Amino acid sequence: MKSRKRIARCFVILGIVLITAACVLLITNELENRNAMKRGEEILGTIREEITEREQKREVTPVPDETTEPEEPETPAEREGILGMPLVVIDGNPYIGFLRLESLDAEFPVMAEWNEARLKEAPCRYYGSYLTDDLVLCGHNYRKTFGMLMSLQVGDKVTFTDVDGNVHYYEVGTKEVLEPTDIEGMINSPWDLSLYTCTYGGRQRVTVRCRRIQK
Repeated sequence: MKSRKRIARCFVILGIVLITAACVLLITNELENRNAMKRGEEILGTIREEITEREQKREVTPVPDETTEPEEPETPAEREGILGMPLVVIDGNPYIGFLRLESLDAEFPVMAEWNEARLKEAPCRYYGSYLTDDLVLCGHNYRKTFGMLMSLQVGDKVTFTDVDGNVHYYEVGTKEVLEPTDIEGMINSPWDLSLYTCTYGGRQRVTVRCRRIQK
């Protein structure tokens, strides 16, 4: 009888531990979601200011002749770029522009390269370029960032604005779910733009495929 009581007590304690762990995870995810939202808004503002400055500079810069020395970009990172894409460096992180999901009225800055720390701040370029129509962007499934990909529908419009102010127009063509090990399937596709995030639980990748369209 005592043995049964001990077993029951162990199950109760285990249940409490699991519930506590789930609550901690939920709170942590919510805090990360809010931090990403706040940080994303700040970075978007900086990128927009940079775009405006570059556009104004182009308007007043005279056409160079053979005797004019070309002006150097402000930083080595901007000069080198990523696969020919111009960059703006904010707090030490390079950005290639921002993504807009028209139907959801949502915008996200996009970092030029990804790692786990950067993904907690903003969606990142995983592969390719908008210049070669094989761009793949990834992001955590935070509620107010790439978690919104789940709500996109075929035909929805998506735009990507690079840091020079050029707008690239896309349309959602299909949605699919890939295994996390299917890297080949993610990057080798006929689609011009792919957006992906983890499913809840992180076992698979929700992937939105887009085709380039005219304005």
